[in-house]
Amino acid sequence: MMNNLKTRLAGDKITVAPGIYDALSGLLVEQAGFSTAYLSGASLAYTRFGRPDIGLIGMREVADTVTVIKSV
Repeated sequence: MMNNLKTRLAGDKITVAPGIYDALSGLLVEQAGFSTAYLSGASLAYTRFGRPDIGLIGMREVADTVTVIKSV
């Protein structure tokens, strides 16, 4: 998958990557026709805790969220 992203970024076309934060947002982005998306710690902090990204989210939460998103 990373090689695919590197290839896209190296190409001449603009790569649009909407932000996602859970499985539903990932599905909506995919259904809208996007082939790339990104997940940020800030988006997880806002949606899980209603707080800004001040170090509340660790790698475990990010990994768990990515696992759920990949499973749908």
